[in-house]
Amino acid sequence: MNCAHQGPLPHAAVIAAQAALHEKTTPHLIRDDEFTAVPNPLKSSLARLIEADPEDIILGNSTSYGLHVLRNGITWRSGDEILSVNGDFPATIYPWLGLQESGVRIRFLTPRGLALATDEVAQAITRSTRLLCVS
Repeated sequence: MNCAHQGPLPHAAVIAAQAALHEKTTPHLIRDDEFTAVPNPLKSSLARLIEADPEDIILGNSTSYGLHVLRNGITWRSGDEILSVNGDFPATIYPWLGLQESGVRIRFLTPRGLALATDEVAQAITRSTRLLCVS
């Protein structure tokens, strides 16, 4: 039986998926404390792993979500600069584009090879660089 790509789900996973579907179709039955039963211990574990505070850990469902949280959590000033890679994945570029209206410059770097080398990044950073976002 070749299940390298698509195999049958384990029975425990099927039961968990069915329970999750039931909750999604009846959200009014979910108790408030159930919303934090998994995220809070996970945030505590991740915080211990990277020596941070649990309240500094944000759990999100996508790269786009995380980058938008980051974008909105920084006080941007006219003249700030963001470095990204020319042709990078849209989720790493789109969150920053709207900042151009407030004078934030987005500079797209073109790598010499397949990916940016550390010396290319080091040479691109200026006093105005506030963020480097690459996938």
